[in-house]
Amino acid sequence: MRARKSLLSIAVLVAISGSALADSSTANVNQNGAKNNAVSVQESATKSSVYIGQNGERNEANAKQTANDSTLSVAQKGNRNDATSRQKGGFNDSSINQIGNGQTAEINQGSQRNTASIGQTYNTTTGAKIDQGYTYNGSYNKASVVQQGNTNSGANITQWGSGDKASTNQLNNVNVHATVTQRDGNANDGSIKQEYNNGSNAQVSQRDGNNNNGSIAQLTTNSSEATIAQSWGNNNAASVKQQFVTGTEGTVTQTRGNHNEGNVVQGGVAASSATISQSWGDHNVANASQTIGYDQNASVAQIGSFNTATTTQAYASDLQANVSQDGRNNKAEVKQTNGYKLDAAVTQKGNDNSAYASQSGYKLEADITQKGDNNKATSIQTAAYNEETLLQQGNNNTAYVSQSGQGIYGQANIVAVSQFSNNQVANVVQTGGAGNTATVTQR
Repeated sequence: MRARKSLLSIAVLVAISGSALADSSTANVNQNGAKNNAVSVQESATKSSVYIGQNGERNEANAKQTANDSTLSVAQKGNRNDATSRQKGGFNDSSINQIGNGQTAEINQGSQRNTASIGQTYNTTTGAKIDQGYTYNGSYNKASVVQQGNTNSGANITQWGSGDKASTNQLNNVNVHATVTQRDGNANDGSIKQEYNNGSNAQVSQRDGNNNNGSIAQLTTNSSEATIAQSWGNNNAASVKQQFVTGTEGTVTQTRGNHNEGNVVQGGVAASSATISQSWGDHNVANASQTIGYDQNASVAQIGSFNTATTTQAYASDLQANVSQDGRNNKAEVKQTNGYKLDAAVTQKGNDNSAYASQSGYKLEADITQKGDNNKATSIQTAAYNEETLLQQGNNNTAYVSQSGQGIYGQANIVAVSQFSNNQVANVVQTGGAGNTATVTQR
């Protein structure tokens, strides 16, 4: 074994010396056994290539290239192997493939039009990391990670520049997470696909750029979380799709605006959906949260600027929450917890309006509409079979509605408040049994 390792070491040294002398250099290293270390350095050698193959345990592979149009490939089979690839220059290609347990792979590339890929199959406790452009900046780079049949695996891709593409595909894994980060660039594309996994987490972050696209797809996956954050840019688009993840689906879309933020968080829910749409406006914020329940549905649509919308659904089933904002500096919040068959809608058209709707109970309905400026509406519903309609059509109006009565099927408690002028105030508190009706109309 000692003689074989000595010959391998000599081959590595010859590859280093030869690659430093001329372009189109080639270095090939093959190692069998345990605790081998392969190092290849190609300095200023254009159109060079490196291949490192290791079969065994606790092996290390390190390769560096500092020119253009070069290729670097590492293949490892065994347990607890590490591979690192560094390329400085453009039009380079780097790939790492690993089979075994406890594997780690890292690729660093600078400059532009580089390609990086990592494949990890049938591993336990693995990590894959690709960084393109952080040290030297770069654009039009491509990065991909594929992890299949792994347990406790992670994939991280970071890109700095414009025209970059990043994709992560995780299939048939247990406890996996994937992160794509794209910074300071335009026309980037970041995607994560997780399929047939148990315990998945996906995050896409895009900021300081325009015309970026981010997408997450989770299919037939349990215990999943998906987050897309886009900020400080124009004309960005984001989508989250969760299908057969105990029946959960979410979508975030941001278009034609500046500094908009949309977030969807779903956990422990079934047959649920969340949709956020932001268009033609700046500085809008939308958040949809769904936890523990069945058939939770939320929709947020924002047109305008400086609007804020929040929907929270937790420990409840058969829910519908809708928020629509068209104007400036409007605030809306819908909270549905500990209940069944809850329906709440908030529609705001104007400026500086605020609306809050809270539901906890059985068979509750609330409909708030604000058309004007600086209106304030609050709706709180508990118990059962309560229905409320609140319309504000004017300016500087205030309305408060509270229903806590115990209605029954066919005898719901009903409240209707309508304000058609300015500076009006209405307060309605409804308690007791079934069949109560309260109507307030202000002109």
